[in-house]
Amino acid sequence: MAFSHLQMAQNIGYIIPVEEIELFLQDIADGHYDGKPTMYDDLQTLENPALRSYLHLPESLQGMVVHRPFDSAASYPLKEWDVITKIGDVPVDDEGMIKLGDTLRVRFPYMVQKLAVKDTVPLTIFAVEKN
Repeated sequence: MAFSHLQMAQNIGYIIPVEEIELFLQDIADGHYDGKPTMYDDLQTLENPALRSYLHLPESLQGMVVHRPFDSAASYPLKEWDVITKIGDVPVDDEGMIKLGDTLRVRFPYMVQKLAVKDTVPLTIFAVEKN
C-alpha cells in the first residue's frame, strides 16, 4: 500500500489507490510521463427543470451540459449547450454520474483516464441549437 502524509499535521493521511498506481505505471511504460488525462470544459448538471425547458430537451434525455467549452475553435468537438449523454458506452445521468456495476455511482470524469487515447475521449453528444 502506498500512502502520503503531511508532516506538521495530526491525523491527516492519504492513501493512493492501487488503480492510480496502475494508471501511472501504464503511463510511464514507454519511458515518458504524459500525465493524467482530464477534461477542462465547464459543465453543468441537467437537474434544473427550467434549464431543460430553455434548451428544449426531450424528457428522456440525460447528461451534462457544456456550459463553457475549453476551446472556442471551430475544430473543437464540444460546443456551448451540447449535452454529453455518454462517455464510451456508459450513460451519464443528469447529476453527471455514471454507474459502475450494480451499486456504485461515480462522477463521469472518472472514465476519462480509462478511455483517453491520444488526447481523445469517446463521447456521445446531443447537439442543442441555441440562437
